[in-house]
Amino acid sequence: MKKAGFAVLIFFAASLIVSAEEPVRTLSFGLKAGYNSGQLRAVGEGNDDFEVDKFAVGGFSLGGFVRYRLSRILALQGELHYFAKGGGYEVTVPVPIPGISIRVKDERRLTYIEIPVTLKFSLPVDWRLVPTFYGGLSLGINLSGTLESRTHIETPVFPIDLDETKDLKDELNDMELSGVLGGGLDIKMGRATLHLDNRFFFGLKTNVFQIVVPMSKFAAIGFPAGPDAVYELKMLNYVSTFTIGVSY
Repeated sequence: MKKAGFAVLIFFAASLIVSAEEPVRTLSFGLKAGYNSGQLRAVGEGNDDFEVDKFAVGGFSLGGFVRYRLSRILALQGELHYFAKGGGYEVTVPVPIPGISIRVKDERRLTYIEIPVTLKFSLPVDWRLVPTFYGGLSLGINLSGTLESRTHIETPVFPIDLDETKDLKDELNDMELSGVLGGGLDIKMGRATLHLDNRFFFGLKTNVFQIVVPMSKFAAIGFPAGPDAVYELKMLNYVSTFTIGVSY
């Protein structure tokens, strides 16, 4: 293990020496678009009375970037994107009534202006396809948030569904910081370069969301029920984004 780590360090040092021999100080601009798959990750302890299953929601990203080459293998890259985040949870709520079950499905769709700043490492190879790696931080500015909630109650006689849509913008942090890691391929095409990237954004600041079971609405239609049941979760935004871009 130590030998492998030492070999990696030697390779990296050699790459820096090679890049130093061929200094490149260029500024390039580009556009990119992609597909985002977002999940919400709960932090801390929840309510053990609830069975919770999470699922991903899809969205897109669109924006531009500027890259400043520090050397042949290293570049500093700043970006500005319209960026979709979010995720969903299905919650099974225990009900002390025989023959009756309640399940709540919440889907949160969030949008941000995302500003990643990353250090880009390119393998020092003279290939048309060049493997790349990214690492850095990203600042997200909250634009909007929407909750689409469906409460399903199953009874021995007939099922009941209650749907609700709610604006979440005021419940979200105005800004949030995320870490960014990923990699991809740069494909040289004459004066242009095509970029294929897969990066992972992991939130560093939680949003506090509530999963609400509208028990009072069930009481209004004749079922014996108490006040609304509330399940509070602190959640982090996690997003895997696949993008294609071009720069000149």
